[in-house]
Amino acid sequence: MAGNGPPPNPGAIRRNPRVGLVTLPAEGYRGRTPKWPLPDNPRLTATIQTIEDEIEVLEDLEADGKINRTQQTKLTRTRMRLAVATAERDAIRDSEKELWRKLWRTPQAAQWATLKWDREVALYVRHQAAAEIGSMEDSREARLRAKALGLTPDGMKSLMWTIATDQVGAQRQQRQAATGTDGAPPRRRLSAVEEN
Repeated sequence: MAGNGPPPNPGAIRRNPRVGLVTLPAEGYRGRTPKWPLPDNPRLTATIQTIEDEIEVLEDLEADGKINRTQQTKLTRTRMRLAVATAERDAIRDSEKELWRKLWRTPQAAQWATLKWDREVALYVRHQAAAEIGSMEDSREARLRAKALGLTPDGMKSLMWTIATDQVGAQRQQRQAATGTDGAPPRRRLSAVEEN
């Protein structure tokens, strides 16, 4: 599989020197979530407007009593197209909001904030949200952008980002393992010894 192998050596001498390894906070980014920088999806907005215009023309014919069977069928189908497009738009909006909030709590977001990658992250979110409702084109674009943002192991490696070890969390897990999951000391197992 491509991309496997050891991580880049930050101390290696190179003809094209790279910035050193960046350690990201294990607990994630704790700063403010930036304001969403993109307008509503222009493709969906245009689609919905076009469908609404088609419906308006057909409804005018219907109101004047000049609509034939073919146009009536077209009106019904166009209303269905509008319902589907509106549902897609709403699903994408909801998905964008949720994904935007979640991404800005990841360790990578600490570096995005430093680099001011708000729009780059928003474009990834836009493509990912559209991919989630079935767009193959957006799915391919989201995969590429995920790597560029360090959201994949290969992306982290190429950006030379690593996530800090959560020492407090590791100590807590060790303590829980030693004392049992509920914090009580583990019970000793008694075994019966048979006497002859």
